[in-house]
Amino acid sequence: MSTSTIVTEEPAINRPVERQAQPRFIPTLPTLAWLILAGDLAYWFSIGLFIPFFVIYLHQVRGIALATGGVIVSTGFAFGLVTAPLAGILSDRFSARWTLIGSLCLAIAGVSILPFIQSTWQALAATLLLLGCGQSVVMPTTATLLASRVSPKQQTGAFTVRYTGVNIGFGTGATVAGFIINTSQPSTFLITYIAQALLYGIFIVILLTLPPQSRPAQVEAQDNSNKSAPISLSHLLKDTSFWLLWLIALLFYTVGISQLPNGFTLYATSPGHVDTQTLGLALALNSLVIVVLQFVVLRWMRSHLRTRALALLFLIWATAWGCVILAGYLGSSISAAMLFCLSASLLGLGETLMAPCLFPLVVSLAPEGMQGRYTATTSLASTTGFVLAPILSGFLLGSGRENLFLLLMLLGCGIGSVLSLRLGHHLPHHHNQVTSM
Repeated sequence: MSTSTIVTEEPAINRPVERQAQPRFIPTLPTLAWLILAGDLAYWFSIGLFIPFFVIYLHQVRGIALATGGVIVSTGFAFGLVTAPLAGILSDRFSARWTLIGSLCLAIAGVSILPFIQSTWQALAATLLLLGCGQSVVMPTTATLLASRVSPKQQTGAFTVRYTGVNIGFGTGATVAGFIINTSQPSTFLITYIAQALLYGIFIVILLTLPPQSRPAQVEAQDNSNKSAPISLSHLLKDTSFWLLWLIALLFYTVGISQLPNGFTLYATSPGHVDTQTLGLALALNSLVIVVLQFVVLRWMRSHLRTRALALLFLIWATAWGCVILAGYLGSSISAAMLFCLSASLLGLGETLMAPCLFPLVVSLAPEGMQGRYTATTSLASTTGFVLAPILSGFLLGSGRENLFLLLMLLGCGIGSVLSLRLGHHLPHHHNQVTSM
């Protein structure tokens, strides 16, 4: 009689089960990342104090014509087409932290000019410092700095938190400024400008407390072994995937974000015959949707590809512009007002899909040592979009070509959706998939 060892499998009910960690509603980030995000929130609060009322200040307090004030602001943003690429080079050559500190110092210098503006050239100088050397540099440089202080798996969550903070900071700042500013009392503008300078200073102090960024040992070893073939700017220029993403970003800002205060507002109040109260409600719903749903969308993104989410974004925006078209045909009615509110909400829903996709993809595509130039070049898409949007909407709507304007918005959304799907075929899966919260 032979004996054999009988191996019995432990019942599954007694076997310990490994539980997969569930994604957190608020992403888990390092303390240094939260410090950067806190400083960024303070910065965007200060921008909310400034931008919505700057042209009003120039016109009603300093006596500069409205048209001239608009040109001054547009010139400030356009100057970012020069300063943003330069900031990207400085971030890669030296550090994003010191580039950001330098930008904030120049912005403080711009704020210090505001109370003493007596002429157009002084207003232009302040604007170039605040917008051209300030905002146009702060946006990409903060993204570069934030990406360097989190792991690749945390970048999606970090950029989502940042985008939420941008909306909360800007909206809250604009609301606070609305309660403080009184055009009949110029000193109320001074209060907001002092607060703006102090908030810039707070961000600088936070940045000075950050420890220097140390480069990983494997990166140093790779650099030492590849010194004979350094990565140059030509790599960026030949990166097909990046330029597809850049075109998507350009469409994102041109037919979406920058049209909300331009084409959407102009169409709603003129051909759409919507009163200012309804328009204010629609804009409030836009911000509310972003703040409430941003982290819900982030959790949903865990099981979806970024490029497909971008394609969905443009389809949602096409639906939003379709609602605008329908509302225009209904005229001044409750149904039209509801459709404009729905359209603004859909534009906000689309925005929530951008944060987990755009900048995380940019950072993942950038080779080591070129993140600053990649993020700075991407910011040119936003600057270009904000320059094109008021020109496009102002010219077409001002000349009575509403249907052509809306057709271009729909066409832009369709092209954006197609380009997003095409980009998905160029990206490795590990770049396209959201792997962690």
